[in-house]
Amino acid sequence: MLDTAGKPITSSRIERSLKYSLIGGTFGAVWFILCQPQQILTVFVRNYLNATDIQLGNFVALLNLAGFFHLGAIILYSFTKRIKTAWICYGLLSRSSAFFISAAAFYVYKGGNTTLALWVVMASSFIFSFMIGNMAGSGWWTWIASLTPENERAAYFGRRSSIAQMMNIVFFYSATWLLDYFNQQVFLVYTLIYLAAGILGELDILMHLFVPEPENAHEKEPFNYSKLLTPLKDRNFLKFALITGFSVLSINIIVPFQAPYITDKNSIGAPNIWLGIMYIISQLAWVLVVPFWGFVMDRMGKKPVVLLGLLYPVSFILYLFLDSSNYWLLLPFISLWNGMFAPAFWEGINQMMLVLAPDGKKTPYIAWFWALMGLVGSLGPLLGGIIMEKSGSIEVTTITALIFLGLSFIIFTTVKTARESSFENVINMITAPSTYRTFYQLPILSSTKKPERVHKALKEVKKITGQLAFDEVSNRMDDPDQTVREEAVLAMGRIGTESAREVLIQQLNSLDSLVRPEAAKALGMMGDCTAIPPLVDALYNGDEELQEESARALGTIYSEDSVKVLKQLIKEDRSERVKVTGAQSIVAHGRLDAVEEVIDLWEQTSNRVLQKQLSISLGNLIGKPGEFYRCITGTSVKREKAINDLFQDVRNGLKKLEILDSGFINHILCESMPALEESYEKKDYSECFTYIYTIILNLISRKLELTETEYTDSSVPEYLKEQDSFLYLGFYLVQRFEQNKGNSGLPFTSTEILLSLYYLKYYCKRESGEIRSARKRQRLSH
Repeated sequence: MLDTAGKPITSSRIERSLKYSLIGGTFGAVWFILCQPQQILTVFVRNYLNATDIQLGNFVALLNLAGFFHLGAIILYSFTKRIKTAWICYGLLSRSSAFFISAAAFYVYKGGNTTLALWVVMASSFIFSFMIGNMAGSGWWTWIASLTPENERAAYFGRRSSIAQMMNIVFFYSATWLLDYFNQQVFLVYTLIYLAAGILGELDILMHLFVPEPENAHEKEPFNYSKLLTPLKDRNFLKFALITGFSVLSINIIVPFQAPYITDKNSIGAPNIWLGIMYIISQLAWVLVVPFWGFVMDRMGKKPVVLLGLLYPVSFILYLFLDSSNYWLLLPFISLWNGMFAPAFWEGINQMMLVLAPDGKKTPYIAWFWALMGLVGSLGPLLGGIIMEKSGSIEVTTITALIFLGLSFIIFTTVKTARESSFENVINMITAPSTYRTFYQLPILSSTKKPERVHKALKEVKKITGQLAFDEVSNRMDDPDQTVREEAVLAMGRIGTESAREVLIQQLNSLDSLVRPEAAKALGMMGDCTAIPPLVDALYNGDEELQEESARALGTIYSEDSVKVLKQLIKEDRSERVKVTGAQSIVAHGRLDAVEEVIDLWEQTSNRVLQKQLSISLGNLIGKPGEFYRCITGTSVKREKAINDLFQDVRNGLKKLEILDSGFINHILCESMPALEESYEKKDYSECFTYIYTIILNLISRKLELTETEYTDSSVPEYLKEQDSFLYLGFYLVQRFEQNKGNSGLPFTSTEILLSLYYLKYYCKRESGEIRSARKRQRLSH
């Protein structure tokens, strides 16, 4: 990027220049807070220069109506080569309005006529602050917007606003304190504070002498009506400007009259210092939250934040209950609420305006935005002044404003913007505590802190709010530190958005990536079926670790396609680790139809650890996932307790089945079970299996007889496979154990016994559940 003199605008120069603008904005904020129709000026006009409600309403409306002069920027900048020169010249003239107000106050202080002073204040504010200032103002937005990177723009303007408000807090509070303390010389105080405001306002303009203007920020073009009317042909932009104007109209129905109402001795009668207290509360809240709102706008979109900002006038409801006895309680709450949500609206509409204004045409778009917003918004104080004058009631005016605000919220939702998060998602995000942890972790994620701190910050990135840190997390995926980049990939999986998935797939497919296994794991965490094809490719284009993680991820992403791939994986010539992981992944979702493949692999695997993993997988198929794990892991004391519990559960389950066949079940309880337990304690697993094999096959046979099923010994497996997958699981399990160990002469292990017992436990549980259901149906039928 080059400036208008052809010199490079480096990133360091941008940073330095934006700091100059930041300092200038800090000075200029004082001018804005005093010369805009806000508390200090409206109280001065209404309570000290004795304007009527109608006059105050007309004054505020006139200043809003001056937004029409923003269109002058289109003509002005069509004759200038540079924005900077014109803006500085017009800006210096604009800020001189404060000197006229200061002179009017001094004139009254010396005994002059308040009516003449009122007209001077109104005229100077209109001509200088708004007419001249508005003609050049659009150029400043174009200039600074072109200098600021778009993905950091809202955050920068938020920071600028935050710092400026700190200056305002000091100045505003000091002004209200001076007005109360020197209440006998109130016009002298107004003289001095507006003199200071004028000086600071001029300094704001002069600070921008050090800010470069990019050469492409403005292209001089001869003025023509087509250029003037171009923004009006953009229906969505026009709609946005008009709706924003309607929102401002709704707010301005009541806002200009609140400060005079609070300090008027005939209404609430609060001291002027209360305006300062309210301002401190609201602006401190503003300072704290505006960087956050800017950050949210950059990451989740402008429109949902603006909609949240429209909630700030909800606090106006409290004016319906305000009186001289409770203002000290209600005013701080009103101020706090306004300070938290108002910046979301006021900063948000500026950022939406910059986004909707196309590059190369920003000046006319911005000019029309301010013009239309001012024109429509000017009707608010007019309407408010009429209502106040006719009804004499701030309550009626407040209710009218709230009705208008509710309508403005509804119609604002119809504005079309680029793809952004929904209003509901933003609500969920800002109400999640992890949002604020993520926000305050961002400086660590984007800085050069120690890897340990970055790793810890990455672990704090959660699903709901992680998308706020998407860019920072993405950059850490190529970090030199292994633990940092691996945790960044997992954090991306927790973020879980479409963009996160695309980034992870890129890492998975890249042969140069150092985090391919972690990328596969993260895709599995997301559970997105669109990740299946690249994960399948990774099964055939990666090392053992990548294959294992890809198989595990395919099991997590449950679908028929992933199960089909994993079943095929078990049959292929793969390492035992990969095949076992594939088997575990298949059964992760209770796929009973995979029992044959799992047992085949279990019998083929010689590695004891992998055998245990497969045993646990079989246990997960039979019963509650993770429960069988306790029987074959841990210390011998813990395992023994888990096994004793298993035997007890089987006995209790059999007792519940006595209703089916009391003689047969009683025989199992009194004869078979004690013998089975005794043989298990002696570690005579062959005899132990004989008992349990007989019990399970007989229970299944009796079950088939009770259902009056016709079958032969050879047809039982097929029948069970088609009709009852759980019975088939038990039948197939013990049959395979018998064939593998009994016929081959190999010794049985405790694992076969425990798995068979575990099946018996859940068989009893299942059958007793069916008995209860049958009894319940029988009671209901009677």
